[in-house]
Amino acid sequence: MAAPHSLGDQAGMEYTRGGPDQADTRGATLVEKHNERMQTEKENLAVEKLSALMPSLGAKLRAHALAKTDWDVDAALALLRSFQVAQLEKLNAISKKRKRIQEDIQAAGEAAAAPPAAGASGSGSGSSGDSGSSGGESDGDSGGGRRSGKRKRSSKRDSKDKKSKSKKKRSKKEKKDKDKDKERERERRSKRSRSADVEARGKPHTTEFGKFGVIREADADRKRSEFMAWALDVKKLDVEALAKWEERELFKEFVEEFNTGSLPHRRYYDLAAYELSKAQEAAKTAAVKASARAGTRKAAEEGDEQELHRRRVEERQREQEKRVREAMEALRKGGMADEMRRQEMLRAEMALAYKTGDKAKAQRIMERLAPDDPAKKR
Repeated sequence: MAAPHSLGDQAGMEYTRGGPDQADTRGATLVEKHNERMQTEKENLAVEKLSALMPSLGAKLRAHALAKTDWDVDAALALLRSFQVAQLEKLNAISKKRKRIQEDIQAAGEAAAAPPAAGASGSGSGSSGDSGSSGGESDGDSGGGRRSGKRKRSSKRDSKDKKSKSKKKRSKKEKKDKDKDKERERERRSKRSRSADVEARGKPHTTEFGKFGVIREADADRKRSEFMAWALDVKKLDVEALAKWEERELFKEFVEEFNTGSLPHRRYYDLAAYELSKAQEAAKTAAVKASARAGTRKAAEEGDEQELHRRRVEERQREQEKRVREAMEALRKGGMADEMRRQEMLRAEMALAYKTGDKAKAQRIMERLAPDDPAKKR
Protein backbone atom coordinates (compact mmCIF):
# COMPACT_ATOMS: atom_id res chain seq x y z
CA MET A 1 0.00 0.00 0.00
CA ALA A 2 1.41 3.32 -1.03
CA ALA A 3 2.22 5.87 1.62
CA PRO A 4 -0.09 8.90 1.65
CA HIS A 5 1.25 12.13 0.17
CA SER A 6 2.37 14.74 2.64
CA LEU A 7 -0.08 17.28 1.20
CA GLY A 8 -3.04 14.94 1.72
CA ASP A 9 -6.03 15.58 -0.48
CA GLN A 10 -4.36 18.58 -2.12
CA ALA A 11 -1.57 16.51 -3.68
CA GLY A 12 -2.96 16.96 -7.19
CA MET A 13 -3.13 20.80 -6.92
CA GLU A 14 -0.42 23.08 -8.37
CA TYR A 15 0.62 26.30 -6.67
CA THR A 16 2.50 29.10 -8.38
CA ARG A 17 2.75 31.25 -5.24
CA GLY A 18 3.89 28.70 -2.70
CA GLY A 19 1.95 26.01 -0.95
CA PRO A 20 -1.38 26.38 0.80
CA ASP A 21 0.29 27.09 4.14
CA GLN A 22 3.23 29.09 2.78
CA ALA A 23 3.48 32.92 2.55
CA ASP A 24 3.79 34.55 -0.88
CA THR A 25 7.24 36.13 -0.98
CA ARG A 26 7.59 36.60 -4.73
CA GLY A 27 5.96 40.10 -4.89
CA ALA A 28 3.38 41.33 -7.40
CA THR A 29 2.53 39.36 -10.48
CA LEU A 30 3.32 40.52 -13.99
CA VAL A 31 -0.32 41.37 -14.55
CA GLU A 32 -0.42 43.46 -11.41
CA LYS A 33 2.78 45.26 -12.40
CA HIS A 34 1.40 45.88 -15.86
CA ASN A 35 -1.83 47.26 -14.41
CA GLU A 36 0.10 49.50 -12.02
CA ARG A 37 2.26 50.78 -14.86
CA MET A 38 -0.79 51.46 -17.05
CA GLN A 39 -2.53 53.25 -14.18
CA THR A 40 0.56 55.39 -13.55
CA GLU A 41 0.79 56.33 -17.23
CA LYS A 42 -2.92 57.12 -17.28
CA GLU A 43 -2.60 59.36 -14.21
CA ASN A 44 0.46 61.18 -15.58
CA LEU A 45 -1.23 61.73 -18.95
CA ALA A 46 -4.39 62.99 -17.25
CA VAL A 47 -2.34 65.38 -15.09
CA GLU A 48 -0.53 66.76 -18.16
CA LYS A 49 -3.76 67.26 -20.13
CA LEU A 50 -5.57 68.93 -17.26
CA SER A 51 -2.56 71.15 -16.56
CA ALA A 52 -2.62 72.32 -20.17
CA LEU A 53 -6.39 72.91 -20.10
CA MET A 54 -6.56 74.58 -16.68
CA PRO A 55 -3.17 76.18 -15.98
CA SER A 56 -4.65 78.86 -13.73
CA LEU A 57 -5.63 76.39 -11.00
CA GLY A 58 -3.25 74.73 -8.58
CA ALA A 59 -1.74 71.27 -9.02
CA LYS A 60 -3.34 69.92 -5.82
CA LEU A 61 -6.78 71.08 -6.92
CA ARG A 62 -6.34 69.46 -10.33
CA ALA A 63 -5.09 66.22 -8.76
CA HIS A 64 -8.05 66.20 -6.36
CA ALA A 65 -10.50 66.67 -9.24
CA LEU A 66 -8.87 63.83 -11.19
CA ALA A 67 -8.96 61.54 -8.17
CA LYS A 68 -12.65 62.35 -7.65
CA THR A 69 -13.49 61.53 -11.30
CA ASP A 70 -11.37 58.35 -11.53
CA TRP A 71 -8.76 60.17 -13.64
CA ASP A 72 -11.25 61.10 -16.36
CA VAL A 73 -9.96 64.36 -17.88
CA ASP A 74 -13.31 65.47 -19.34
CA ALA A 75 -15.21 64.88 -16.12
CA ALA A 76 -12.48 66.57 -14.07
CA LEU A 77 -12.45 69.53 -16.46
CA ALA A 78 -16.21 69.92 -16.18
CA LEU A 79 -15.96 69.71 -12.39
CA LEU A 80 -13.22 72.35 -12.28
CA ARG A 81 -15.16 74.61 -14.65
CA SER A 82 -18.23 74.52 -12.44
CA PHE A 83 -16.03 75.07 -9.39
CA GLN A 84 -14.31 78.01 -11.09
CA VAL A 85 -17.63 79.64 -11.96
CA ALA A 86 -18.96 79.16 -8.43
CA GLN A 87 -15.77 80.35 -6.70
CA LEU A 88 -14.65 83.02 -9.16
CA GLU A 89 -14.12 85.83 -6.64
CA LYS A 90 -12.24 83.64 -4.17
CA LEU A 91 -10.02 82.24 -6.94
CA ASN A 92 -9.19 85.75 -8.14
CA ALA A 93 -8.23 86.79 -4.60
CA ILE A 94 -6.08 83.67 -4.17
CA SER A 95 -4.33 84.23 -7.51
CA LYS A 96 -3.59 87.85 -6.58
CA LYS A 97 -2.21 86.77 -3.21
CA ARG A 98 -0.08 84.09 -4.87
CA LYS A 99 1.28 86.64 -7.33
CA ARG A 100 2.20 89.03 -4.51
CA ILE A 101 3.98 86.24 -2.65
CA GLN A 102 5.91 85.27 -5.77
CA GLU A 103 6.94 88.90 -6.33
CA ASP A 104 8.08 89.19 -2.70
CA ILE A 105 10.11 85.98 -3.02
CA GLN A 106 11.68 87.22 -6.23
CA ALA A 107 12.54 90.57 -4.67
CA ALA A 108 14.08 88.83 -1.65
CA GLY A 109 16.16 86.62 -3.95
CA GLU A 110 17.40 89.64 -5.88
CA ALA A 111 18.32 91.42 -2.63
CA ALA A 112 20.20 88.34 -1.46
CA ALA A 113 22.05 88.08 -4.77
CA ALA A 114 23.06 91.77 -4.68
CA PRO A 115 26.69 92.67 -3.61
CA PRO A 116 27.29 93.39 0.13
CA ALA A 117 26.78 96.92 1.39
CA ALA A 118 29.66 99.36 1.35
CA GLY A 119 29.51 99.73 5.13
CA ALA A 120 31.26 96.40 5.61
CA SER A 121 34.15 97.44 3.41
CA GLY A 122 34.19 100.77 5.19
CA SER A 123 34.34 99.05 8.55
CA GLY A 124 37.15 96.83 7.25
CA SER A 125 39.02 99.79 6.02
CA GLY A 126 38.37 101.49 9.33
CA SER A 127 39.73 98.51 11.22
CA SER A 128 42.79 98.43 9.02
CA GLY A 129 43.05 102.16 9.55
CA ASP A 130 42.91 101.62 13.30
CA SER A 131 45.63 99.04 13.12
CA GLY A 132 47.59 101.38 10.90
CA SER A 133 47.08 104.19 13.36
CA SER A 134 48.25 102.06 16.26
CA GLY A 135 51.30 101.24 14.23
CA GLY A 136 51.62 104.89 13.40
CA GLU A 137 51.93 105.79 17.07
CA SER A 138 55.13 103.86 17.16
CA ASP A 139 56.32 105.33 13.83
CA GLY A 140 55.52 108.93 14.60
CA ASP A 141 52.97 111.67 14.35
CA SER A 142 53.62 112.30 10.63
CA GLY A 143 52.69 108.73 9.64
CA GLY A 144 49.47 108.90 11.72
CA GLY A 145 48.39 112.09 9.91
CA ARG A 146 48.85 110.49 6.49
CA ARG A 147 46.85 107.42 7.52
CA SER A 148 44.01 109.49 8.96
CA GLY A 149 43.83 111.41 5.63
CA LYS A 150 43.66 108.11 3.73
CA ARG A 151 40.89 106.89 6.01
CA LYS A 152 38.87 110.03 5.34
CA ARG A 153 39.33 109.71 1.58
CA SER A 154 38.44 105.98 1.61
CA SER A 155 35.34 106.67 3.76
CA LYS A 156 34.28 109.34 1.25
CA ARG A 157 34.78 106.92 -1.62
CA ASP A 158 32.84 104.24 0.24
CA SER A 159 29.94 106.63 0.88
CA LYS A 160 29.94 107.65 -2.78
CA ASP A 161 30.00 104.01 -3.86
CA LYS A 162 27.17 103.22 -1.46
CA LYS A 163 25.06 106.08 -2.81
CA SER A 164 25.73 105.10 -6.42
CA LYS A 165 24.85 101.47 -5.68
CA SER A 166 21.65 102.48 -3.92
CA LYS A 167 20.78 104.73 -6.89
CA LYS A 168 21.48 101.90 -9.32
CA LYS A 169 19.38 99.54 -7.25
CA ARG A 170 16.51 102.03 -7.13
CA SER A 171 16.79 102.64 -10.87
CA LYS A 172 16.76 98.90 -11.55
CA LYS A 173 13.69 98.46 -9.38
CA GLU A 174 11.93 101.40 -11.03
CA LYS A 175 12.82 100.04 -14.45
CA LYS A 176 11.50 96.63 -13.47
CA ASP A 177 8.27 98.16 -12.18
CA LYS A 178 7.90 100.14 -15.41
CA ASP A 179 8.47 96.98 -17.44
CA LYS A 180 5.80 95.19 -15.41
CA ASP A 181 3.39 98.06 -15.91
CA LYS A 182 4.08 98.05 -19.65
CA GLU A 183 3.54 94.29 -19.77
CA ARG A 184 0.23 94.62 -17.95
CA GLU A 185 -0.84 97.41 -20.30
CA ARG A 186 0.09 95.29 -23.32
CA GLU A 187 -1.92 92.38 -21.93
CA ARG A 188 -4.93 94.65 -21.34
CA ARG A 189 -4.66 96.05 -24.88
CA SER A 190 -4.35 92.58 -26.39
CA LYS A 191 -7.40 91.43 -24.44
CA ARG A 192 -9.37 94.46 -25.60
CA SER A 193 -8.28 93.91 -29.20
CA ARG A 194 -9.21 90.21 -28.99
CA SER A 195 -12.62 91.09 -27.56
CA ALA A 196 -13.11 93.71 -30.30
CA ASP A 197 -12.20 91.15 -32.98
CA VAL A 198 -14.60 88.68 -31.41
CA GLU A 199 -17.43 91.21 -31.47
CA ALA A 200 -16.64 92.16 -35.05
CA ARG A 201 -16.85 88.54 -36.19
CA GLY A 202 -19.91 87.83 -34.09
CA LYS A 203 -18.06 85.32 -31.98
CA PRO A 204 -20.04 84.31 -28.86
CA HIS A 205 -16.92 83.69 -26.76
CA THR A 206 -17.62 83.43 -23.05
CA THR A 207 -16.17 81.79 -19.96
CA GLU A 208 -19.58 80.92 -18.55
CA PHE A 209 -19.98 77.15 -18.56
CA GLY A 210 -23.07 75.90 -20.37
CA LYS A 211 -24.30 79.26 -21.62
CA PHE A 212 -25.19 77.82 -25.03
CA GLY A 213 -26.11 74.40 -23.68
CA VAL A 214 -24.23 71.33 -22.54
CA ILE A 215 -23.50 68.35 -24.77
CA ARG A 216 -21.71 65.06 -24.22
CA GLU A 217 -19.97 62.48 -26.33
CA ALA A 218 -23.29 60.67 -26.67
CA ASP A 219 -24.61 63.67 -28.67
CA ALA A 220 -22.22 63.02 -31.56
CA ASP A 221 -25.02 62.09 -33.97
CA ARG A 222 -27.28 64.97 -32.93
CA LYS A 223 -24.51 67.57 -33.34
CA ARG A 224 -22.76 65.96 -36.30
CA SER A 225 -23.58 68.73 -38.78
CA GLU A 226 -22.25 71.43 -36.42
CA PHE A 227 -19.21 69.28 -35.60
CA MET A 228 -18.40 68.71 -39.29
CA ALA A 229 -18.77 72.40 -40.10
CA TRP A 230 -16.51 73.36 -37.18
CA ALA A 231 -13.88 70.76 -38.10
CA LEU A 232 -13.85 71.89 -41.75
CA ASP A 233 -13.80 75.65 -41.07
CA VAL A 234 -11.66 75.87 -37.94
CA LYS A 235 -9.48 72.74 -37.93
CA LYS A 236 -9.32 72.37 -41.74
CA LEU A 237 -10.12 68.67 -41.37
CA ASP A 238 -12.59 66.43 -43.18
CA VAL A 239 -14.33 64.31 -40.58
CA GLU A 240 -15.22 61.65 -43.12
CA ALA A 241 -11.53 61.10 -43.86
CA LEU A 242 -10.51 60.65 -40.21
CA ALA A 243 -10.17 57.41 -38.30
CA LYS A 244 -12.74 56.60 -35.65
CA TRP A 245 -10.41 57.28 -32.73
CA GLU A 246 -9.27 60.58 -34.31
CA GLU A 247 -12.88 61.61 -34.82
CA ARG A 248 -13.65 60.79 -31.16
CA GLU A 249 -10.70 62.85 -29.92
CA LEU A 250 -11.67 65.77 -32.15
CA PHE A 251 -15.29 65.58 -30.99
CA LYS A 252 -14.09 65.72 -27.37
CA GLU A 253 -12.39 69.01 -28.16
CA PHE A 254 -15.57 70.24 -29.85
CA VAL A 255 -17.61 69.26 -26.77
CA GLU A 256 -15.20 71.18 -24.53
CA GLU A 257 -15.40 74.37 -26.61
CA PHE A 258 -19.18 73.99 -26.98
CA ASN A 259 -19.79 73.66 -23.24
CA THR A 260 -17.48 76.56 -22.35
CA GLY A 261 -18.87 78.84 -25.07
CA SER A 262 -15.51 79.08 -26.85
CA LEU A 263 -16.59 78.27 -30.40
CA PRO A 264 -15.59 80.96 -32.91
CA HIS A 265 -19.09 81.50 -34.35
CA ARG A 266 -22.66 81.07 -33.19
CA ARG A 267 -23.57 78.85 -36.14
CA TYR A 268 -21.50 76.01 -34.65
CA TYR A 269 -23.95 75.79 -31.72
CA ASP A 270 -27.10 75.27 -33.82
CA LEU A 271 -26.50 75.16 -37.55
CA ALA A 272 -30.16 74.73 -38.50
CA ALA A 273 -31.29 77.73 -36.44
CA TYR A 274 -28.47 79.84 -37.84
CA GLU A 275 -29.31 78.93 -41.44
CA LEU A 276 -32.99 79.63 -40.76
CA SER A 277 -32.17 83.07 -39.38
CA LYS A 278 -29.93 83.80 -42.38
CA ALA A 279 -32.70 82.70 -44.76
CA GLN A 280 -35.18 84.96 -42.96
CA GLU A 281 -32.76 87.88 -43.18
CA ALA A 282 -32.21 87.19 -46.90
CA ALA A 283 -35.97 87.02 -47.48
CA LYS A 284 -36.47 90.27 -45.60
CA THR A 285 -33.71 91.96 -47.63
CA ALA A 286 -35.20 90.66 -50.87
CA ALA A 287 -38.64 91.95 -49.86
CA VAL A 288 -37.20 95.38 -49.13
CA LYS A 289 -35.40 95.44 -52.49
CA ALA A 290 -38.54 94.26 -54.30
CA SER A 291 -40.64 96.97 -52.67
CA ALA A 292 -38.01 99.55 -53.64
CA ARG A 293 -38.03 98.31 -57.24
CA ALA A 294 -41.84 98.36 -57.29
CA GLY A 295 -41.83 101.93 -55.97
CA THR A 296 -39.34 102.96 -58.63
CA ARG A 297 -41.41 101.30 -61.38
CA LYS A 298 -44.58 102.94 -60.10
CA ALA A 299 -42.88 106.32 -60.01
CA ALA A 300 -41.66 105.79 -63.57
CA GLU A 301 -45.16 104.84 -64.69
CA GLU A 302 -46.63 107.88 -62.97
CA GLY A 303 -44.01 110.05 -64.64
CA ASP A 304 -44.90 108.58 -68.04
CA GLU A 305 -48.59 109.23 -67.42
CA GLN A 306 -47.90 112.82 -66.45
CA GLU A 307 -45.82 113.35 -69.59
CA LEU A 308 -48.58 111.86 -71.77
CA HIS A 309 -51.20 114.06 -70.10
CA ARG A 310 -49.03 117.15 -70.65
CA ARG A 311 -48.61 116.31 -74.33
CA ARG A 312 -52.34 115.80 -74.79
CA VAL A 313 -53.10 119.13 -73.13
CA GLU A 314 -50.60 120.89 -75.39
CA GLU A 315 -52.07 119.19 -78.46
CA ARG A 316 -55.60 120.26 -77.46
CA GLN A 317 -54.38 123.80 -76.95
CA ARG A 318 -52.75 123.86 -80.40
CA GLU A 319 -55.93 122.51 -82.02
CA GLN A 320 -58.04 125.11 -80.24
CA GLU A 321 -55.71 127.92 -81.33
CA LYS A 322 -55.83 126.57 -84.88
CA ARG A 323 -59.65 126.57 -84.87
CA VAL A 324 -59.68 130.13 -83.51
CA ARG A 325 -57.32 131.29 -86.25
CA GLU A 326 -59.40 129.57 -88.90
CA ALA A 327 -62.60 131.14 -87.51
CA MET A 328 -61.00 134.57 -87.48
CA GLU A 329 -59.80 134.09 -91.03
CA ALA A 330 -63.24 132.98 -92.09
CA LEU A 331 -64.85 135.96 -90.40
CA ARG A 332 -62.37 138.28 -91.97
CA LYS A 333 -62.94 136.85 -95.43
CA GLY A 334 -66.75 136.90 -94.99
CA GLY A 335 -66.69 140.58 -93.94
CA MET A 336 -64.69 141.63 -97.02
CA ALA A 337 -67.22 139.92 -99.33
CA ASP A 338 -70.11 141.72 -97.68
CA GLU A 339 -68.27 145.01 -98.00
CA MET A 340 -67.65 144.40 -101.67
CA ARG A 341 -71.33 143.57 -102.29
CA ARG A 342 -72.36 146.73 -100.38
CA GLN A 343 -70.01 148.86 -102.50
CA GLU A 344 -71.40 147.36 -105.67
CA MET A 345 -74.90 148.26 -104.56
CA LEU A 346 -73.80 151.81 -103.73
CA ARG A 347 -72.20 152.22 -107.15
CA ALA A 348 -75.43 151.01 -108.79
CA GLU A 349 -77.44 153.55 -106.74
CA MET A 350 -74.94 156.33 -107.68
CA ALA A 351 -75.27 155.48 -111.37
CA LEU A 352 -79.06 155.54 -111.03
CA ALA A 353 -78.87 158.93 -109.27
CA TYR A 354 -76.78 160.35 -112.09
CA LYS A 355 -79.30 159.08 -114.64
CA THR A 356 -82.22 160.59 -112.80
CA GLY A 357 -80.37 163.88 -112.23
CA ASP A 358 -80.16 163.59 -108.44
CA LYS A 359 -76.66 164.94 -108.10
CA ALA A 360 -76.78 165.47 -104.34
CA LYS A 361 -77.52 161.80 -103.71
CA ALA A 362 -74.83 160.76 -106.17
CA GLN A 363 -72.34 163.05 -104.33
CA ARG A 364 -73.18 161.46 -100.96
CA ILE A 365 -72.74 157.97 -102.36
CA MET A 366 -69.44 158.97 -103.88
CA GLU A 367 -68.21 160.23 -100.52
CA ARG A 368 -69.21 156.98 -98.89
CA LEU A 369 -67.40 154.99 -101.55
CA ALA A 370 -64.28 157.12 -101.30
CA PRO A 371 -61.50 155.53 -99.17
CA ASP A 372 -60.85 157.01 -95.76
CA ASP A 373 -58.33 159.84 -95.91
CA PRO A 374 -56.17 160.14 -92.79
CA ALA A 375 -55.70 163.88 -93.37
CA LYS A 376 -59.46 164.40 -93.18
CA LYS A 377 -59.64 162.55 -89.91
CA ARG A 378 -56.99 164.87 -88.39
